[in-house]
Amino acid sequence: VKNKTFAEYFPPDVLRWQGNIPDEELSCQGRNQDAGAARAINVAEHDDTVSPFIFAFVPVWWDEDLKGRGRTAEDGSNYRWMSLIKYPGGVTEEEGEKWLHEEFLEPYLEDPLVTRMLSSKVLRNQNNCPYHRCVEIWFDGPDEWEQAVAKAAKTTQKPSWAETAAYPYLRRYTGISCLFLGDTAESNHLAQYRGFYTMR
Repeated sequence: VKNKTFAEYFPPDVLRWQGNIPDEELSCQGRNQDAGAARAINVAEHDDTVSPFIFAFVPVWWDEDLKGRGRTAEDGSNYRWMSLIKYPGGVTEEEGEKWLHEEFLEPYLEDPLVTRMLSSKVLRNQNNCPYHRCVEIWFDGPDEWEQAVAKAAKTTQKPSWAETAAYPYLRRYTGISCLFLGDTAESNHLAQYRGFYTMR
């Protein structure tokens, strides 16, 4: 048990805006929600309408440089699709990794619309993060991403352990959780962080 000086909390409206609690959640109406309780909300009970808090630690340098080595800012714009992947319960990490590399990533390696591809294992021992791997696939823009995903969906084999009937065969938010980054990130958490300021 870790003893904290201050309890971390979030206003309910913030949790709703971020999609961490469902809109209809009334149990915390008008009061702050304990951060631990908010993070523990069972996403599976809400039919993909809420997204979990995710704290994933990854290496500073990518484990795998899969495509586009040597790319520079002079080579064009970069629309980065970052995904955290978690293999379902009962699937060994080896089996999940084999499917990820031989099925999920393979169409993107061959697609000329993909300009860069990198991957690392999540450092799960840092905070018991449930996700296994972080993948970044880069495109010139959102149209190229949409075209590439449509092509990949036609060729990627559905694994026997699929969580969903449709590509990418992983459950939204809990099996695969994604975000998009442009060349100019709107928030630099490392540079902007100045510590936690309490309000009294």
